[in-house]
Amino acid sequence: MQVVLLGRDTMRKEYVLKRRGQALDIIVLFWLRHKQKLDLHLQLEHLAGNTTGLAWIRGVVEDQGEANIVGQIKIGGRASKSDSFLRINVLMLGPTAKVQVTPQLEILNNEIKASHAATIGGFDQEEMFYLTSRGLKEDQAKGLLIEGFFQPVLEKIKNTRVRLTAANAMISDVEIS
Repeated sequence: MQVVLLGRDTMRKEYVLKRRGQALDIIVLFWLRHKQKLDLHLQLEHLAGNTTGLAWIRGVVEDQGEANIVGQIKIGGRASKSDSFLRINVLMLGPTAKVQVTPQLEILNNEIKASHAATIGGFDQEEMFYLTSRGLKEDQAKGLLIEGFFQPVLEKIKNTRVRLTAANAMISDVEIS
């Protein structure tokens, strides 16, 4: 099963894998501009064995946008041979953008595989220079880089209609022409 969320404001989501062999992919995408805020608390809990949970959180924060992201994987004592991964990537654009990321693992079983990764960063200035030196305006170069940032996670969305809706919501204002 796959869940796709487009985020702003406050989101508190808890997903529980209760059945042996159950699998869940969670994708959260956001783009915060001006004074938009996101307060996201995502919990993925494994209660049964042989469960698989993957969570990708990816977003852009610019201007005076603010993001507070707490992602938690919980693996219960009876959830042996479970596999879970949480990845959070945030592109922070501008000196007034604010981002706080807290990935967490709570593991009560030793026969599992669980990990998390988180990154917060800006544009690679060499990439911006390369694109603008090839004749693109700065806004066009920024748009291409943002589109490229979202693309790997958008490609994970299995349902074509949902993928196109999410892509349109994330990159509709990107100027690349």
